[in-house]
Amino acid sequence: MPANVRVGATSAASIQNSPPGSNIPRVWFNRIDFENPQGTIIIGASPFSKLNVPFSGLYHVVANVRWFSGGGGTLRGIGIAKNGTPTSANWLVWRAVPPFSGPSNEAYTLDIEVTASLNAGDYLEVGVRQDSGVNQVITGGLLSTPVFGFVKIE
Repeated sequence: MPANVRVGATSAASIQNSPPGSNIPRVWFNRIDFENPQGTIIIGASPFSKLNVPFSGLYHVVANVRWFSGGGGTLRGIGIAKNGTPTSANWLVWRAVPPFSGPSNEAYTLDIEVTASLNAGDYLEVGVRQDSGVNQVITGGLLSTPVFGFVKIE
């Protein structure tokens, strides 16, 4: 039986300063683009942070966020965590880049993907990290929606 889902956020979120060793903020989503089988992957009302795995198998998982440029610090990061709070102990995959230094009103996309063997009942969450010393914004909205989803490939 196929399983796939894609969720998106529709508003901007302020991401707390989160240097290495600190808590990593979850990304919360409030829109379901599609869910198959319906009612098995996303449990509960919006906003939600978890995707539940309905069937054991091999999944391709993707996520992205858009960060505004500038703001100082040395990194902007995104990770996909399995079965626990987004921390380094639970990462399936993690990616960090230096902050983009373009005009302050521009945003850039940081994306991540992984193919992983998952069991029915596992759940996934997206975490983000930045170390500017102040809160930073990940964008949302029609043209810059953060996305989180998976498709069962085997």
